[in-house]
Amino acid sequence: MSSRDNEEKRRPGESPRRRGSHEREGVYYTPSNRSAPKRGSTNSGARKAPNPVRRPVKEPVQAPPKSKKRASKGQYITFYIVTLVAAVAVCLATFAFVLSSVVNNRPSTGVPGDTLQANSTNTPEQVPVLAIDEISITGVIMELNHGERSLEIFDLGSQRNLDFRADNATSMQNRYGEVMSFAQFRAGDIVDARYTEVGGILSSMNLATAAWERRNVTNLRVNAENRTITLGNETFRYDDRTISIFNNDPYSIENINPLNVVTLRGMGSDVWFVEVSRGTGFINIVNGDDIRDGIIEIDNDMVLQLNDRGTTDEPIRVQSGNRRIRIRGSNIEDFDTSLDVNPGESAILNLSDVQITAGVVTININEADAIVTINGTPVRAAEPQILTYGSYELVIWKEGFRTYESTFELNEPALELNIFLEPEIRTMNITVETIPLGARIYVDNAFVGLSPVTTSVEEGVRMISARMAGFIDVNFPTDGGSRYEVILRELTPPPVQPGFGMPPVMP
Repeated sequence: MSSRDNEEKRRPGESPRRRGSHEREGVYYTPSNRSAPKRGSTNSGARKAPNPVRRPVKEPVQAPPKSKKRASKGQYITFYIVTLVAAVAVCLATFAFVLSSVVNNRPSTGVPGDTLQANSTNTPEQVPVLAIDEISITGVIMELNHGERSLEIFDLGSQRNLDFRADNATSMQNRYGEVMSFAQFRAGDIVDARYTEVGGILSSMNLATAAWERRNVTNLRVNAENRTITLGNETFRYDDRTISIFNNDPYSIENINPLNVVTLRGMGSDVWFVEVSRGTGFINIVNGDDIRDGIIEIDNDMVLQLNDRGTTDEPIRVQSGNRRIRIRGSNIEDFDTSLDVNPGESAILNLSDVQITAGVVTININEADAIVTINGTPVRAAEPQILTYGSYELVIWKEGFRTYESTFELNEPALELNIFLEPEIRTMNITVETIPLGARIYVDNAFVGLSPVTTSVEEGVRMISARMAGFIDVNFPTDGGSRYEVILRELTPPPVQPGFGMPPVMP
């Protein structure tokens, strides 16, 4: 087969190295490896191999591989250049992203020329775009005019008050990236804002993500000397620039009571806004004098003991609003009511409608250590006794005194009993007999009967008198005996004078 035939059988795209290859009995070989006749051979009849010089091959055998090698190097160089450009582009994009993040998070200086990023809609899907002519600040809204869309912001960085306006192009969002309107912003809001020095127009104003808020908390402790506010384990600072309001009016932080309901906003350890949402008032109790062992419960979370006058030593401070009240005592039915308390004012709690079911009985005895029973139950006489309304039996006993027994009726809140114990009287029986009989007998000038008579008299010396007409009165003291005999002597008739009631005696 001729070399031309071999060229015609060459497959398209076959490598140059294979172009000179021939296939013989399934073995590939190149023309340079073909066997040539040996020098000195005399085999003239043998077919001579085709002369390689005469083949129509004009190009060198190794030229095609050299051309491929040059093409590969060019491709590699192009690949390296493209890769390097792509890497530089990625690095620049990464640097721009990191720079924007750092600029967005660094503290504001508030100084003109502090060029930070401007981002009208800063969402996770949209990377902020740098604007070299904008200034970024973090501050507290001090005043707002919703009608004119103007506001004053205290820049926390430069410690200056700055005036701004918002227009329809101003981007406004809350800390969660949700769109807000200008009317939703309030004095005391802490915001991140961007603006241009020319015109004072805000390009964006968002509630600051770094700000904190404590809503509707109680039990705040204010230290006016150190100018601190303590909430639980947290302590915050405040100063004259801190906004403090109650019912949209200025309110002194020093007047905040632990009962106040308060909302705080701040940055770090500084409080910049204080709003009192619920104030405090006072409760004064009147007409509770008849209540004994009284207790007042307010809203089920405040319990106070009433004094002996049925009130408290000082007005009770409570949160303003409608307060639920219960009065309990040992001599009343539980009394439930409600009372409206206005901020800073005193509300009167009148207990005249409390139903008294028992009274207080006070027993005063002239002798100490007497034994007292009421309806058979021993009680301490020195202590007031609280008894339900009704009738009671009172017995008082002490050795050496007469036993006191009486009943009393309790139908009023207070009853006072004054008891006088009389010494116990010991008696003895004595018998007095006179001669002649029938004389009138007196003991201590008290008539006891006609003799002979037996009577009971107090122990001790008693004076006995026996009197009878025509006889001389006899008076004598007892000597401890029980029987006394008395002889009465007749009266001696006076001599009769002549001419005085008697006729003269005739001789």
